[in-house]
Amino acid sequence: MHKHGDYSRDEVVNVIEQLSKNNLITGNILWGSNKPVKIFPGQLTMDGQDFLNKIRDNNAWKKIKKCLYTIPNFSLKILENVAARTISNEIHRYY
Repeated sequence: MHKHGDYSRDEVVNVIEQLSKNNLITGNILWGSNKPVKIFPGQLTMDGQDFLNKIRDNNAWKKIKKCLYTIPNFSLKILENVAARTISNEIHRYY
């Protein structure tokens, strides 16, 4: 099994596919004989940059993680929605 740091090739492929499907990166996987032949991580999209901006603050990230611990399985869209709601709540607290 190929490893990329602490992660297996399958884990890296899965992450690249999910980030790409959610338009967070421009990455792509080249498949051959039903397995990934080449991994192209691509670049961060504007949606990806927006997503990172939502979770960048440590205090916000702690609140987001606390909320997500109550959800057994969640998608990137759910994570993004929780992050947006957390940031919105923080803004409303101050204004």
